[in-house]
Amino acid sequence: MKVVKASLSSQNQVQAVTCLKKDGTTLQIDCTKLLLACGPWTPVVYRELFPSSSIHLQSSVNAGDWILCKNPCPTTLESVAFVTLDNIVGEKLEFAGRDDGTIWTCGRRNFTASLPPPGEIAEPDESMIEELSDGCRRWLNSKCRCAEKHSDGFQLISKGRAFRPATKSGLPVISKVAPSDLTSIPIDAAQTPESSSGVFVCWGHGSYGLTMGIGTGRLMGQLMRGEKPDLDLSLFALSRDGNEVKNTSHPIEGEKSSNL
Repeated sequence: MKVVKASLSSQNQVQAVTCLKKDGTTLQIDCTKLLLACGPWTPVVYRELFPSSSIHLQSSVNAGDWILCKNPCPTTLESVAFVTLDNIVGEKLEFAGRDDGTIWTCGRRNFTASLPPPGEIAEPDESMIEELSDGCRRWLNSKCRCAEKHSDGFQLISKGRAFRPATKSGLPVISKVAPSDLTSIPIDAAQTPESSSGVFVCWGHGSYGLTMGIGTGRLMGQLMRGEKPDLDLSLFALSRDGNEVKNTSHPIEGEKSSNL
């Protein structure tokens, strides 16, 4: 299912979401809280659900191509994962050995790739795949305990491209959305506290999503329950300068903004 609409009260409090099912029918789900944590597509989804919002989520493209190859010389049946910082591709090259005898390799970042629509898959850059493959072969030959070279035995199993959810500020967003920021319709601020919209945003961890995910989940849970978070979240709020800015006109993706 795909969420296509968010229903708000007269005071900009979330009341329900409308989902589009695969068979073309819709389903309405009542809710009082809505968390947008859609990875790199969070700005797109936010803009679709709240087109007149004064908040513009400023995203930065951070794509990463990857390969999965056959380990030509497994030294152990147990999983081995590590990162080498050797100057093979100009920046870190990450290798993750798996129990099935394969090696997952990535490390290069692509800042010019185009983010596909939600639900679609982007094809990797073939020149980048070849560069990763070459780096993997060189690394195997320099680190393997065997005397033989593995250039001829390199077996590429699969390849792909992933997009890291990144903000232009470089900091993640862990924040509630004020009712007055959801739409351009004036509301009575005296009757609607800034914390009562029920809409929250969590995204933009870049390459550190797995590392920071558990802690972020705890903080977001506290925020959504109305509790005081364990950490000061002002640096990650939508309202802070240099992060996601209030802008009634949404710049086209890639267009420079004077608010940056």
